[in-house]
Amino acid sequence: MKPNKLLFKILFSLLTLCLTIYSQWFGLNTGTTQNLNAIYFIDAETGFACGAAGTIIKTTNGGTNWSVLISGSSAEIRSIHFFNSTTGILCGYTGTILRTTDGGANWNVINSGTTTQLLGISFIDNLSGICVGNSGTTLYSTNSGMNWLVGQPTGYLVTFYTAFMVNASTGYCAGVNTIFSPLFAKTTNGGANWTYSAFYVNNNEATLRDIHFMDANNGIAVSNLWNGQGGISKTTNAGVNWSHQVFASAFYGVDFAGILTGYIVGFSGSILKTIDGGNNWVQQTSGTGAFLKSVEFIDSLVGYAAGDGGVILKTTNGGVTGFKQVSGAIPLDFKLYQNYPNPFNPTTKIKFDLPKSNLTLSEAKGLIVTLIIYDILGREIQTLVNEQLKPGTYEVDFDGSNLPSGVYYYMLTAGDPSLRSGQGFSETKKMILIK
Repeated sequence: MKPNKLLFKILFSLLTLCLTIYSQWFGLNTGTTQNLNAIYFIDAETGFACGAAGTIIKTTNGGTNWSVLISGSSAEIRSIHFFNSTTGILCGYTGTILRTTDGGANWNVINSGTTTQLLGISFIDNLSGICVGNSGTTLYSTNSGMNWLVGQPTGYLVTFYTAFMVNASTGYCAGVNTIFSPLFAKTTNGGANWTYSAFYVNNNEATLRDIHFMDANNGIAVSNLWNGQGGISKTTNAGVNWSHQVFASAFYGVDFAGILTGYIVGFSGSILKTIDGGNNWVQQTSGTGAFLKSVEFIDSLVGYAAGDGGVILKTTNGGVTGFKQVSGAIPLDFKLYQNYPNPFNPTTKIKFDLPKSNLTLSEAKGLIVTLIIYDILGREIQTLVNEQLKPGTYEVDFDGSNLPSGVYYYMLTAGDPSLRSGQGFSETKKMILIK
């Protein structure tokens, strides 16, 4: 056999193994190269992103395609919120506030009463909202953003970059004061009046870039430190006290899917995840070096991150460690293997077989497969796989770095999505984490 034919045969054999790597995050074609500052989804299909030069883009199919909306403004847009599929509002530089009632086809200019840079907007319901920015600006609305009043105090040389309402009365905003300390503010009357407090991140000067509160007391703030590092600050008493963690890269966006599972994005494509309410964070692989400024999760599995250069990333499995198909050979039966190593510290591998289906679905689509980690009390810890997979043998890496030692369970389910719940394959195995 000639060498070139031998090489071809080897390459062909490798390709037919279908060694598919399933990424944590994958890039979407947004159709823009403008820097994106914020992303917001109404539901699983409809979302918006906004950024430099008045850019607004919209998807109605979960990010597969994006269309450019005409904002009528060239001002940089910094924050966006939608009440429903038709009515939304945004804010930006030079006091810009725009509002739409037709899903973004047309935007109306709203009088903000200021020409300062507006950087963050938040609504808790269809009526109550706040908007914040430079020069200590705080605005509040009680009628869906059609009219705005000025919060007090005002005129201070501080900057608020982000806002978050937890109910119609209580809201928070955050930024930096004149001596470069992280600045936190709270309102208990819908934004009319504010109280300020400042702190340091492990004795470091920093700027708070985004905040998220799971309830009125428990919240996370992310920051960029003076030396380029990133800070994660946590409060359990409405901002009276904060605990801090410092990481290598600056952070700019945070979002939570529930009270325990949260995500942070920032400089150099950094993405972190927590599954314990922000006590511990694990680095994820984003696949990009872009500056990520905003993150938005629809549920515990489906989320988006947006940033410079028109970059939007999406995950459909909660950004978990990628899994791969390790063999293209079709198994005869379902099988869930014992994890290896077991006991483990802190990582282990889980392998499973998917045979050719005799069910009603087409071979092209495959089975709906989930692989979920539970603790000894039966509480869901992490979803490792939630995909429609073709027949083959697959392997998943599980990282228990942010979990305590103990007994955990992993459950594999596989079935035809056209069948009733409970039909198909399901198996559970035990594993032990020892630190």
